[in-house]
Amino acid sequence: MEARFFVHQFSYFQSMSLRTIFLKMGLLDLNVKQMEQLMHESDWEMIVWAFRNGRYDVRNLAVSYFAECGSHDAILLLQEALEDEVEAISLNAISQLESVSDDPAVLDRTKRKREYWSEENAYRKKRRNRSHKKQSVLTEPKERGSKKTLDKVRSMLKKPMNGGKWF
Repeated sequence: MEARFFVHQFSYFQSMSLRTIFLKMGLLDLNVKQMEQLMHESDWEMIVWAFRNGRYDVRNLAVSYFAECGSHDAILLLQEALEDEVEAISLNAISQLESVSDDPAVLDRTKRKREYWSEENAYRKKRRNRSHKKQSVLTEPKERGSKKTLDKVRSMLKKPMNGGKWF
């Protein structure tokens, strides 16, 4: 039974290119140039895989490709891209959805997501300003030691280091 499973898996891998196998195993990462090649070949399955598992620049390129396609599946993937944790990808998906879709529910969702990102940017800016204020307070010059402490150090330095009896 295990041999049949292995043969089945091997025949599945034979239908894919070596690059695809390595990508799906996580041994390779797609870069922008390879993604553009996939888009030129119109390899839909790999583009969707790259969109879900790739780096942010590859995902952003995939979002642009989905907008060019304009199919129902592409619009669903653009809606999925709205919820991306990277702001650039989400904003790209918002602009692409606004240009492709006429559905009022989708446009309302893009409007809410655009408001979310503007609030998030305002919050980050506020936090950044607050942290700069704290740094300016903490970088005040420290007080110098008193004259009395300086005199003690001088008197200690005048005394020989090896003073005392040695047996």
